Formats: sequence, structure tokens, C-alpha cells
Amino acid sequence: EFLSARDIAETEDILDMAFLSSECLEDCQSQEDAGENGYAVTDVLAGSPVNVANVWYTEDKGQSWAEASARPFAGGEAISSIVLVGTKENHRIIVSRGTTDAGAPAEIAYADVTEMGTTAWVYVNVGSTNAEFINDLFLIDWMHIYAVTDRGWIYRSGDGGITWTLVENTNSNDLNAVAGIGYGAKAGNVWAVGDSNTVLFSEDYGESWSTVTGPTGGAGDDLLCVTVTPDGTIIMGNSAGEAYGSYNNGDSWNTLAAQGVTPTSVEALECWGDSIIWMAVDVSGGVGYVLRSTDGGANFRLWHLNMPTNAGLNCLAPVDANIVWTGGDAYSGTAFLTRTKSTVLGSLSQSIQ
Repeated sequence: EFLSARDIAETEDILDMAFLSSECLEDCQSQEDAGENGYAVTDVLAGSPVNVANVWYTEDKGQSWAEASARPFAGGEAISSIVLVGTKENHRIIVSRGTTDAGAPAEIAYADVTEMGTTAWVYVNVGSTNAEFINDLFLIDWMHIYAVTDRGWIYRSGDGGITWTLVENTNSNDLNAVAGIGYGAKAGNVWAVGDSNTVLFSEDYGESWSTVTGPTGGAGDDLLCVTVTPDGTIIMGNSAGEAYGSYNNGDSWNTLAAQGVTPTSVEALECWGDSIIWMAVDVSGGVGYVLRSTDGGANFRLWHLNMPTNAGLNCLAPVDANIVWTGGDAYSGTAFLTRTKSTVLGSLSQSIQ
């Protein structure tokens, strides 16, 4: 079930979250669990040119949150996405600017961290087209990091975010999300989705791209999120509250039902292996819920009815098969983030049918 919303001294929306993997330190004399150390990034105050988006961190599984030592971007510039690579005492954070800067191209900032919360940011332009900005980042590994933009272009970094190469510039619709596979038979498959039912697919880590006929068949529905399981299952959700899955690289699409709620938008999707897939949706009135599938997306069920009161969700960050974080729009003047506590797989399936 979901715990109550976590305390955080932030007044703006949580736009993305990321957590470090579990690790043993000093021959396992110290254990860092999955979900113990992580970050959350925020929007800026709407309409304020001086408000600065923040990076927050936790070292205690989200019981407490503190702001990082430095803010990456200028006033009025949102942080749209975050990815992490490394361990607690030696990791790199990469964040993207999610707001137009008329005099500058798209931009990321990265920080190499040896002490949680201490961030000395290095700034990197992504491309050379002024006023472009990044909607989403996805990290497969150090050599394969992807950024999709409001211009509909895709960039890739092969050196941990230090330099970026434009790998797709023929699409003209906004791209909202990107996801890919880094191991197994489907390694190198990368998918990007965007406005007006746009779907792009690469089988070679982004060296070449093809346009795939999207699932809705219409230009009015914007695809907001996508996840790809290691076995190649693709699941995406749109601004009309619909979710679709494909098991044959988009040759055909299946409509996926969200049991227990009627979504008005599907805001985020994340997988944990081949079978477990998390979905964050908003419903009428702007309230968000989290659903989970344990069968590769065939069935999505409410994770728990007792979701803390919220004003809509924006992101998901799973840390194991049973625990996921979600963040969303500020509620009652406070940023919203919450996590589940572990429970038995499928234990709620009968209670909500």
C-alpha cells in the first residue's frame, strides 16, 4: 500500500525521480538498499522568471529530503528529467533543462558526486539549435544516453553526457519520452514517442530510426510515455487515458485496460523485468493513481485504493518488484511524493475486481 505523502520543503511540482541501486560497502559491513539513496527534481513556479527549479536528495529511503548544494539551471527553467549512474560514493547525476531559452540550445547539467547532496554542475549544450529544450532523458548505460526534445529530435551521448550527437532530425512533432533495452536478445532497441501519435523505433542503439504507425490512428492524441521490457514488449500511454502494447515491434497494437479507474491521461510507465510494469494515471478531477501489471501488461490493476490525496502524478521510479516511488503536482502548497511499502505480489487483485 502507499504510505502517506513524504515531507519535503518544496512548493513546486515533482517532475522526475531516480534512485541508485543496492550495493555493499566495505565488504558488506555497510549495506545500501535499493531505493535508499535517490533524487527528485522539480518544476518552477508558473509565471515566475526568478523561481529556480531544485534538486532534492534522500539517504534514508525517502524518510527525509534535503536540497542539493547547488541548483543546476537559471530562474524560470524547469528540470524535466534526471538519470543516474554509479554508486552512492561515486555517481553521476544528469539533469535536463525542460524550458525554452531563446538564446541557447537544449542543455543538460551533470555533477559527479562523492558525497550525497554535494553537486558541482557542469553544463553541456545538446545540439546547436536555439530555443530547443529536452522533455526526457533515458540511460541504458554510460555509452548510451538519449535525450528527446520539443523539436522532435533525438540526441545520444556515448560518454556519460559530456558530448551529444544528433541521431534523428526528420521528425517534426514534439517527442515526450524515450526508453530502450541494454541487454539480452533485444539489446539496442530504442523507442521514442510524442505528439500526434508519433512513434520512432531503432534496433541499433539509435544509429538509424524508422517511423512506426502509432496505436491510436489519429493525430489528436499525444503519446506521453513509453516503457520497453527486456523481452521487447512495448507499452505506451497517451493524453486521452489510453494504454497500448505491442509484442511485434509495433506491427500491431493491443488496447490495455486499467482496471478499477478510468484514466483521463497516462502520465508515466516503468517496467521491472519482463513481467512487472507500473503505470501512473490521472483521472477526472486531476487525481492520480498507480497501477501495476504482473503479466507483462496484459492486465493493469490498482496497486492500492488508499493513495494519498494528490493533484495529479508526473513520474514513477521503481526500486524493486514491490516498491515504487511516484511524484506529482504540488498539493496544498507542498510538492507531492510518496512510495509503497512491500506487499505480496498480486495480493490486491481480488479486492478491486
